[in-house]
Parts: sequence; C-alpha cells; structure tokens
Amino acid sequence: MSAVSSSSDHSPIFVFAGGGSGGHLYPGLAIADELKRLHPEIRSHFVCSDRDIDRQILTHAGVSWTPLQMPTAGRLWRQPWRQCPNFWRAWREAVNLLRGHSQAIVVGTGGFVSVPVVLAACWMRRPVVLLEPNAVPGRATTVLQRFTQLVCTGFPETAEGLRRSTPLLNTGIALRTELASGATGNDLAGRPRQILVLGGSQGAAELNELVLRAVQEDSSLFAGWTIRHQVGSGGVERAREIYEAAGVTADVQTFFDPIADAYRSSQLVISRAGATSLAEFACAGLPAVLVPHRQAVRNHQHANAVLFSKAGAAVVVAGSTEGERLAELRTGLKGLLGDENLRTSCSLAMRQQARPHAAADIAAALMHLVESVAC
Repeated sequence: MSAVSSSSDHSPIFVFAGGGSGGHLYPGLAIADELKRLHPEIRSHFVCSDRDIDRQILTHAGVSWTPLQMPTAGRLWRQPWRQCPNFWRAWREAVNLLRGHSQAIVVGTGGFVSVPVVLAACWMRRPVVLLEPNAVPGRATTVLQRFTQLVCTGFPETAEGLRRSTPLLNTGIALRTELASGATGNDLAGRPRQILVLGGSQGAAELNELVLRAVQEDSSLFAGWTIRHQVGSGGVERAREIYEAAGVTADVQTFFDPIADAYRSSQLVISRAGATSLAEFACAGLPAVLVPHRQAVRNHQHANAVLFSKAGAAVVVAGSTEGERLAELRTGLKGLLGDENLRTSCSLAMRQQARPHAAADIAAALMHLVESVAC
C-alpha cells in the first residue's frame, strides 16, 4: 500500500472511508480522479476493510490506502461485547490517521468500515460527507447521517428513508470516466447478439446457478446468441462444460477487464441489482434482467431493481422459490431476446436513468464544502 502524505502538507485531503465490495470503492475512486483532474493539489487517501477485494481494487488503482480490521455490522450486532475491542482499535487507528491532517474531509462510501472513520471525524470535528447509492439507505448511512454535512444520494427515492433534517443532494452514482462516457456510446442495434452475465468477481452462486439451469433446461432460448459469463473464481470449468453440452456458444471467465468493452459489445445483461452496476448499465444503455441478491441488507437490491423495472428499463426476477425464479428468468429472456423493439425500448429507458456527470457534481459539492470550511 502507498503511504499517505505527511502532516506538513496543509492542502486539503479527502479521506474516502468504506469497503468490502467494489460498490463501496469504485465511486470513491471516480470522485478522487475527478478532484485530481480539477485541482491537482488535492490529495486523496482510502481507508478500507482488510478483505482481499479491497486490496486488489485499490492496489490496481494506484492510490494510497489503509486497511482497518473492523468487524462487520452483523457480527457487531450479534456479538457486541466480543467485537467492541476490534471496533475500538479501528476507531483509534482512524483518529491517529486524521490527527495528522487538519484539512481532512471524510467521505463515507458505505460499508461497515466507514463507521469508525466517520465517528472519529465527528469526534475531531472534521467535515463528513456520505455517499448513499441505494434506493433504501444502508445501516451505516442510517446511523451516521446525524453527523454529516451532506448525503449524496443515488436515487431521489433514497430521501424517504432518511431524516427530514439530513442535508441531501441527489447526484446519482459516481462512475469511472470510461463507464460514464458510455452515455454517448453506440446504439443497441449496432451491437453483436450477445448476452452479458455478471455473476460477480467474487462469485454470485445463486445467479450463476439460475442462468446455468436455464441453459440446461431450454437451450433454445439462446439460439442465435452468444454469452459472456463472469462466474467469479472456482466455477469456470463447470460453467464451460454446461454451455458446451447445451450447444450454446459462451465465453466464460472469472473477470472481464475492461468491463466497459463488455457493455459496449452486448445487447442484454443478466445481473444482480447493486446500485453501482445499475448506474453503469444506464450509461451503457444496456437492458437488464435483474436477479436481486436476496440476502442484501434491508433488501436494498430489490428496491433498486423495482425502480428500474418501473422505468421500463429492466425485468426483475424476484420469486420466492428457485422454481419461480427460473420461470421468471425464462419468461424475461424469451420476451427480450425475441423482440428487438422491446430491447430498443428498454435501452432508451435505461439511458434516461443515466447520470454521467455524478462524479463531477459530487466533486463540486466537496470543493464547495472545502471553501465553506475555510471561511
């Protein structure tokens, strides 16, 4: 990991606190890039979890970062006395980090690791901004909203789950430049007849199994189409065998990089319903069949998916049993794969949800906060 700049430098530094998944890291990276582009003197540092996914993403991004050994919200709730020493240690590390930076502004990007950092900033009277990408606010945002100068939301509907006194700015979700630029990309009709299946870089077992069962039970659904399937680690060979046995042409990988190329070369995506992924699909104008993660906190993925379904941009698979979900997936695919006009309509509806300037809008709000603090 890279070291954060020394305390002798009194220019503003933005401390992005959050992690545990790409959805908690990539928006912060997009904002940090935008801040650096507009103001080269601005510094950024990331405080993340000690999970491998955080290390991989931040190392690849080439930013400075500090991992915290922080218990998950679930463990803290179930075993408060056992986990309190770990929480206290994480809080002390956050205090020590912020102590050397009098100009620090903390940006909570979500996840359990953001909590001790935001609380440390509050205790030290440092400004705090929270990013809440989901339609239903997460636990961290719900707890921390009273300590913040601003909450930037991904959806207007997010406000319904927050206190009326919480300062809000609906910005959409910050995306990396190569993904946000898809909002002016190619039309759906000019793309290959390809389906993109995003089973997650960490593996989304339920979604992967659902798609593979659909292939096994009715491969005719996919006639004339190719599939690019990201299955995560551990499932590549089995998935390849199933596609080959069914006579379906498929490119199965653990990870697609750059993902923007996969978006631009596909006419449909099958995915879970994380807010950052949905924002990427919107900029790519990519119709979606969404399979919300049923164990997501506060069922927020289902709430995200419903908003896109109501807009006419996606089909939601939300049955309570495996059989129901399989039937819904097959019905959704049959409709979209067999009707070019429907895909075009969904693509246009997707693009209407796009917020390609979210990173710039959030960066502008952060710089306004810097100026107000300086005054």
